[in-house]
Amino acid sequence: MLEKIQEGGHGLMIKIILCLIIVSFALAGIGTYLGSSGVNYAAKVNGQVISEAEFQQAYQRQRSEMQQRYRNFSQLANNPQYIAQLKHSVLASLVNQKLIDQESTKLGISVSDKQVENTIENMDAFKQNGKFKNALFLQQLQSNGLTAVRFSQLVRNDLRNTQLQQALFGSQFVLNNEVKQLGNLQAQTRSFHYVHIPEANFAKDIKVSDKEVKAYYQQHQEQFRSPETVDINYILLNAKSIANSIKVSDAEAEKYFHENADQYQLPVQRHVAHILIKPGKDPQKAKAEAEKLEKELKNGANFAALAKKYSQDQFTAKKGGVLDWFQKGAMPKAFDKAAFGLAKVGDISGVVKTKYGYHIIKLLGIQNSKLPPFARFKAKIVKKIQQDQAMNKFYDLSQKLSNLTYESPDSLDQTAKKLHLKLETAKGVDRNNLPSDIDSQKTVQQIFAKDAIEKQQNSPIINLSPEEALVVRVTGHKKASVKPFAQVKNDAQQALVTERAIQKAQDYASKLANAADKPQEFDKLLRAQNLKLEQASDVARNDQKLNQQIVSEVFTMAHPKDGKHPTKAVNTVTGDAFVIQLDQVNQPKVDEQLTKQIRQQWPSQLANEDYRLLLDYLKSKADISYNG
Repeated sequence: MLEKIQEGGHGLMIKIILCLIIVSFALAGIGTYLGSSGVNYAAKVNGQVISEAEFQQAYQRQRSEMQQRYRNFSQLANNPQYIAQLKHSVLASLVNQKLIDQESTKLGISVSDKQVENTIENMDAFKQNGKFKNALFLQQLQSNGLTAVRFSQLVRNDLRNTQLQQALFGSQFVLNNEVKQLGNLQAQTRSFHYVHIPEANFAKDIKVSDKEVKAYYQQHQEQFRSPETVDINYILLNAKSIANSIKVSDAEAEKYFHENADQYQLPVQRHVAHILIKPGKDPQKAKAEAEKLEKELKNGANFAALAKKYSQDQFTAKKGGVLDWFQKGAMPKAFDKAAFGLAKVGDISGVVKTKYGYHIIKLLGIQNSKLPPFARFKAKIVKKIQQDQAMNKFYDLSQKLSNLTYESPDSLDQTAKKLHLKLETAKGVDRNNLPSDIDSQKTVQQIFAKDAIEKQQNSPIINLSPEEALVVRVTGHKKASVKPFAQVKNDAQQALVTERAIQKAQDYASKLANAADKPQEFDKLLRAQNLKLEQASDVARNDQKLNQQIVSEVFTMAHPKDGKHPTKAVNTVTGDAFVIQLDQVNQPKVDEQLTKQIRQQWPSQLANEDYRLLLDYLKSKADISYNG
């Protein structure tokens, strides 16, 4: 929990997206075309159903997220125990969310439509130039497979859950002695020696017989299971590809430029230099200093020279106080008013007060509103026309594609020919290995649906994004099955060798740890495997250079005492082993910034603990049943 103190807070949008990925990206009902029966459920919480479709979608989202985040996820996915744990975690999250929703309802906690609307409009993800854009909002939702109604419900749930936490745990506080203790723990560093024992050191000497490999294969068949796969044909419409094929003449582009001149008009701008005197601890003294400089300027002093010598704006002082061009509203209100109030180039303002301090401003240049040369925007205009025409063509083709594939549901060949579109083919596609151009959970849901596999008919239009539309047809199917031994013999052999090498590395680490207080025996063991005793000094809890598991372990070890140094053998998730010996616990002085962070953030950590206790209580009282 200590590490969480230094994590920055996330905005509501991030919480919602994480919620979508991990917990509740569950669009109830996939539609009759996909053959969902509405009967199956994954769990029931006090009579309320978490559907199997909900669970599968949440699981697939979490799996896809982890696949993108971890390069070695495919290896983890081959472990049936890991997959079982992942599924358990996803379902547990869905159950927790259902319990919290029920408790919020029970307590009468509600969120108005206006609150939801305001929250969404304030999300940076949906803003353009600082303002909420409905088109961007809808585009973001569509690309994530959400409707506005569904997203609004997710926001409502999040706001309601936040109100629940505030109502129950909003009074948390932390005592001064607790802040001190936590600060000492967080600032603490540790110095230690360690030995890294790679499992590869032992793998090269391990020999296994065919009989042993066959036995391993039979005992670990889930490891060698080939996933369910389908063969597919598909047609993908892509507005960007259509745009690239559209030719726009210079005359057409220039006509657009003049018809939409207001979009390209250059705004009124000012170019100024300034001298800044920061208020510091004595604002009156700072103001007096600024007024003194103002008098010197009135008496003919050089503005740039004074700026270089006295301005406390470290970014502009060396340049004589010169700022970049800016338009109205870009600067603090008082600064903005003074700068745009100067009439002629060379004019100098009086002392202007802002939250940054006291400014003196000199006007260097004026740009009035004007239409720039066409050439300046030609490339952008051509692209805009291409995009507009492409979207019109895209919508037209989408409609035709939908009609033709519905009229001829058993083939995509004739549709592709009539519309002059490319028919793509992919064989042996599994849930985690789709063609990159159609890699989406929407595609997975469609091609692995029962009806799609059994009937092998064209899908309805699938909107992968606002600019991509897909129609896909399953043409073949293979159930998940265990691969024949002959096919995976080498893999099974390597897995068995690795398993035994890991065990040998772990056993060797235990020997080293036991010999830590016997120097001769310890050195002999090091030399036997060509190992090195490494030193790590002043390692912090949040160290990112060393193995994270080792850092975590070393901070759980008891302090050295009476000349004895605690020693520990550690087995890591990678298969390598370590031996660590704690030399010293260091206690630096806790800085004010860390103390401030703890005082601000620790109450929320306590609230999170109480929140978990609430969940435990709700689970203990709830009627929860699982289907299978």
